[in-house]
Amino acid sequence: MSDANALFETAIRIAAVADCDDECRTAAGLMQQAAELGHGAAAGAYGNMLMNGFGGKFDPDQAFHYWSQAALEGADADSAFRLGMVCRDEKYSTRTWLQRSPGSSSQEISALISCFQI
Repeated sequence: MSDANALFETAIRIAAVADCDDECRTAAGLMQQAAELGHGAAAGAYGNMLMNGFGGKFDPDQAFHYWSQAALEGADADSAFRLGMVCRDEKYSTRTWLQRSPGSSSQEISALISCFQI
């Protein structure tokens, strides 16, 4: 089992039974580590955590970044769906959000613009 997968599995287990802020923060931290190591499903899950404020951090821009990572890797269909919903609902200027999304490379931005035809 890879380090990223072990972190992902541990984060899932902790999140499932978390009943205090410290446990939620621990689960979110482990999920972020797994995502940073390139685990696609962890990137999608961490994006969800950020969008919902799980672990105490609500950050839609970062959520979008992690959903983009997961979707571009083809690792998480839910993340691709969430990105599509953001574009459809036009809650945000999609091009602007893509361009200011932390950590997004110009290659990622071009791929997403092409994928979603925005």
